[in-house]
Amino acid sequence: MLRDYQQRTIDQLYAWFEAGHAGNPCLVLPTGSGKSHIVAALCKDALQNWPETVVLMLTHVKELIEQNAEKMRQHWPGAPLGIYSASIGKKQLGEPITFAGIQSIRTKAKQSGHCLAFDMRPPDDFASTPDACDQWIEMIPF
Repeated sequence: MLRDYQQRTIDQLYAWFEAGHAGNPCLVLPTGSGKSHIVAALCKDALQNWPETVVLMLTHVKELIEQNAEKMRQHWPGAPLGIYSASIGKKQLGEPITFAGIQSIRTKAKQSGHCLAFDMRPPDDFASTPDACDQWIEMIPF
């Protein structure tokens, strides 16, 4: 279901982890490249290979929360996921995968039990340096 470059992105991320790098990887992909598909495939693979994995997928608008949850269901019908977003009217915690609004969950991250966070913001929200990604990830209160 993934395009070649999407699978290559996942493979490169796993290679980064396997090389023992410290810190937080930052994947930068252009608009329309299928980031939601990449995240869905990565989540499915991680949970199937490491069942103790928990994922918190963050974004700043409800449309992307809904889009990401939809793509997850396309890649993995019956995926164990919840949505935590005031604007969508759902506060579902307790699943291994949670799609959430940044403002909705920012004070609930620890109680959600999630330790792997993805942040999906438009590319123009990020400076083009790896430090900018690390600074943003450090702002997420885990």
